[in-house]
Amino acid sequence: MTASLRPARLIATTLFTALIISLSLTAGAKAGKICKQPTGEYGMYYYKKAKAKSSAIGRWEKKVAIKHGIGLSFWNNAKVRSNICKKQANNTYRCFAIGTPCQIKTSCKPVLKKHGMYYFNKQKAKDSAKGRWEKQAAINHGVKYSFWNSAKKKHYKCKKQDNNTWRCLAIARPCN
Repeated sequence: MTASLRPARLIATTLFTALIISLSLTAGAKAGKICKQPTGEYGMYYYKKAKAKSSAIGRWEKKVAIKHGIGLSFWNNAKVRSNICKKQANNTYRCFAIGTPCQIKTSCKPVLKKHGMYYFNKQKAKDSAKGRWEKQAAINHGVKYSFWNSAKKKHYKCKKQDNNTWRCLAIARPCN
């Protein structure tokens, strides 16, 4: 890195840190119980700024859905959101989407129980039960209810079998 780029990178890093702190403080005061900590995600490089913005938002939504469940992953429901784009040296754009994931309304369905496959490893048996639970929740109630991270009252009942394998039952209320 050349000496002339170092101050610019330092300024950008300082501004970014200040933005994160500002979002954290603002989100905590306004959000209440239905919001999570601010999340940021870079998009891919594109020659068109609009595509770069869309990429950053899409990746933000995916990251939030994986981490917190689909109910919190909608960019339009995020509080204090921002999409910062920068033109690169090769004339492409790269954007950074940052926002506080929030859910407007949660609804839950009745408790769903699903057994997993038999495994010698207890964690694999739990993962199998969770995966089957998610599939069954999607079949019964739709994709928006199929995320284990969004479920309420979730737990497992695992039992070691006579042949030293484990089988688990995933139990939870599907919520959006």
